[in-house]
Amino acid sequence: MQQPVSPAPVDQRAMDIFRQAIREAGGPEMLVRHGEQSILKPLMESAYILVLAEETGKTPGEIAEIVGISPAAVDSVFAASMESVLPRIRYRESRDEEFNRHTDPDWSEQPMTPRLDSEFLVGALAKFAYDVVKRQHPRDTPSPGAPA
Repeated sequence: MQQPVSPAPVDQRAMDIFRQAIREAGGPEMLVRHGEQSILKPLMESAYILVLAEETGKTPGEIAEIVGISPAAVDSVFAASMESVLPRIRYRESRDEEFNRHTDPDWSEQPMTPRLDSEFLVGALAKFAYDVVKRQHPRDTPSPGAPA
């Protein structure tokens, strides 16, 4: 039987990651303007997956059960390539060819993907945001808005 997860710290940390990722993507207005609201659900799942794995020590199988997704979906977040994640997000209006497709050799088994294909990019965006959140708010100090 798996140990229950204390929801308040996990939820707060996942929300911190989610908010940071949205900021990195240009904010809510930018997502709406580009019709990219569909990334919000996988982005929250990715944030939650990262917190469960790194801060509670849950296994991919346990995380899949908690989040209600397949173990393969959990693994895809861990495997998300960080290759050019911020330029791919920030330059989605650019017509430059370099931002149209990924070229990372680590993705050689993956099809060429559009710059904001949520299956491949959202996990990387969540990982980036998580790194920012960890630097800004180490786990021993509460994040802004966290219950005292």
